[in-house]
Amino acid sequence: MKLIPIFEATREEVQAIVDKAAIAWDKQDEINNKRETGDDPEDDGTPNPFSICTNCAVWLKKRYFPTAKVMGYTIEENPTAEIGQDTLSGHDFLVLDDRWIIDFWYSLYRGKPGAPSLVDMENDKKLLKKYYGDPTKWTDMDHHHK
Repeated sequence: MKLIPIFEATREEVQAIVDKAAIAWDKQDEINNKRETGDDPEDDGTPNPFSICTNCAVWLKKRYFPTAKVMGYTIEENPTAEIGQDTLSGHDFLVLDDRWIIDFWYSLYRGKPGAPSLVDMENDKKLLKKYYGDPTKWTDMDHHHK
């Protein structure tokens, strides 16, 4: 995969990377089986990347977006966010270059196909507010996952 300086990337280029990562979703059983048997040469040590949003965000960061930040919130602190309401807990996701939210876990795992996998925080303000609430309520989760 050709690495693109993200600050120069177009929405289509970032979306193509997100889509490639999401293909792994269709192969999650195969990937998990290889991990359990030690046959996955790309195993980065992330616990089952498909089980919870945090693991998915960490896996995406390690494999595809090393400069991104894992961000998160609790519903208690960010009650206007739609994502996380159904679990009454919260949500973790990636933020790249303080502009792009990369997050396919919610739409695929929670079965919410209307949820976006990529949000341009500069140009998709309605989606940002609806799904992720108030960005000032987010916490940088990277220190938990190094």
